[in-house]
Amino acid sequence: MMSRSSPVRSNVRLSRHVIHSAIIAAPPYAYQTRLSDRLDISSGRNLTLQCIHRVITHFLVCSSRTVYGQTQLSLCFTYSIMRTVVLALGLVLCIHGASAVKNLRRFPQQKPLINDDWRDERYKTYFYETRVDKFGYTRQDKFSMRYLVNDLWWEGNNGPIFFYCGNEGDITGFANNTGVMYELGKELNALIVFAEHRYYGESRIDDNSNFDYLSAEYALADYAEFLEWLKSGDSQWSGTVDSPVIAFGGSYGGMLAAWIRQKYPWIIHGAWAASAPVAWFENLTDCNAYDLKVTADYAAAAEQCPVNIRKSWDVIDEYGQTEEGLQQLTEIFNLCSTLQSSNELSGKLQDAWGTSAMVNYPYPTSFVEPLPAWPVSVICSNLNGTDYSDEQLLVQIAAAANVFYNYDGSHSCFNITEGYVGLDDDIWFYQACTEMVMPMCSDSKTSMFPPSTWNEKEYAAYCRSTFRTIGSSTRPKWAVDQFGARDILASSNIIFSNGELDPWQAGGVSDALGNPTLHMFYIKDAAHHLDLRASHKLDPESVTEARAAEMQIVKNWVKDYQKRVIFGN
Repeated sequence: MMSRSSPVRSNVRLSRHVIHSAIIAAPPYAYQTRLSDRLDISSGRNLTLQCIHRVITHFLVCSSRTVYGQTQLSLCFTYSIMRTVVLALGLVLCIHGASAVKNLRRFPQQKPLINDDWRDERYKTYFYETRVDKFGYTRQDKFSMRYLVNDLWWEGNNGPIFFYCGNEGDITGFANNTGVMYELGKELNALIVFAEHRYYGESRIDDNSNFDYLSAEYALADYAEFLEWLKSGDSQWSGTVDSPVIAFGGSYGGMLAAWIRQKYPWIIHGAWAASAPVAWFENLTDCNAYDLKVTADYAAAAEQCPVNIRKSWDVIDEYGQTEEGLQQLTEIFNLCSTLQSSNELSGKLQDAWGTSAMVNYPYPTSFVEPLPAWPVSVICSNLNGTDYSDEQLLVQIAAAANVFYNYDGSHSCFNITEGYVGLDDDIWFYQACTEMVMPMCSDSKTSMFPPSTWNEKEYAAYCRSTFRTIGSSTRPKWAVDQFGARDILASSNIIFSNGELDPWQAGGVSDALGNPTLHMFYIKDAAHHLDLRASHKLDPESVTEARAAEMQIVKNWVKDYQKRVIFGN
């Protein structure tokens, strides 16, 4: 969930994540999501502290960096007048780098469960010791990979193992939002397992002091080794030796589910890859597709809604030119602290609009924030007027933003520096800067967002200045070389599902290339991996029908495998 971020008004969207989504997740990957508000990757410090930190740690790089645009320059200047040339140049780089945040994390992030009693009824927590370096021979030490198990219905006898491929975040969030595994697991007496992605949540390596062993390949190898152990007869769960393993995942987790089936078919016997943008790399997907889909979702809710959102960016920018205007924005949006730059606010709004489209579910959820049913429609109910004055438009935008950030009324003010629970942005940033390079851009003529272009060289420069261990360049083609994107003709037993409302759907797979063992679902009225969530009485009929068909495919996989085990063919 692949999890949203944004460099707001910059004319170049460097990349800090991707996905994130994740997004997918998210966001996953991206999310990617619009997170310009998360300019401090690791600790949520405000913009000024982040810039000062960058100046100190990257002085030599910053002092020679070219300014990429006046919008980036103004982001720091509106915060305070710089007194030295060196500090000014350093801060400009920081702002420019912050613009990379837009692409880096777009997948929605599930919130970890807070109610421990309910959690214990669903799963128990364990740790598996596994080697840090699975592809080398010099480092022999291990780390503890967290995994969650539900064995309430497990009877042994080589029943199925349902395995969730952990995304870019705390695994408990995914365990709490993938209800279809429990529904199907109860029916088929499955052993249900959720594995946490290395470096995320509690599965840290070297206390996450570096990301030298962070990649999708390492995560897949972790999962494959773990499953071999789980089926070896040495674990506490007996009767697994001849169990079929079905992988599940949504957003970035959906990508991993598809890829683990492709790379380890003797371990994984089928995969349900929901909202998996496996082809959001290189030029395989229009970099403007995400923003176009968000815009279309908002237009479907109310025709004037995206028109008013598009107008709002210039109004916010204009107010942000003076201290008086910043104070007015602070009051209109009920911010917890005085706004220092209009870009901070714009980034937070872009985040809200994009994420709401991803989690545009037909019933209330707390997937990323407490939200009403069909949140895009509720947001747009505040923005369907015409001929608003500038101040009236801002008031309506504030009301719309409140739907995303404070729908339940639990906050007395809008904390613009606060992020999502369980969001591991800095870790995902690294993945987005290495192999999960997912291009994002925005054409303001066709989308409701500010214009931005994709520039791979500038993206790579930002990544190098942020993560010194990356080296000379990112690897934007590696994911395609390694996993094949939509070139899946030789694959089998994979469900690729995409929702009509999901901004990530353009990067998914929709053509089975004539392969009858690959199953494509384009689900009307569905947002980001809605089909993986538990059945709900308010689900659209299209979602109910698709989920039932997908579940039947999984049942057939399990049945066919068990027949082969029994009869040897």
